[in-house]
Amino acid sequence: MEPEKEVDKLLTSPISAINIGVEDFAENLATQGTQVIHVNWSPPAGGDSEIIAILDKIL
Repeated sequence: MEPEKEVDKLLTSPISAINIGVEDFAENLATQGTQVIHVNWSPPAGGDSEIIAILDKIL
């Protein structure tokens, strides 16, 4: 298949997404009819670098 046709196919194909973190983004995609899976994720220890360093040592 020619590169231009591959790009056209990509741009006209339905979108499926995996959203990690911000749930609002997943909700907006779903509202627009996009198939989306949301993963509820946040940084370990709330992003606190001291706690992360302690966890790294114990784990």
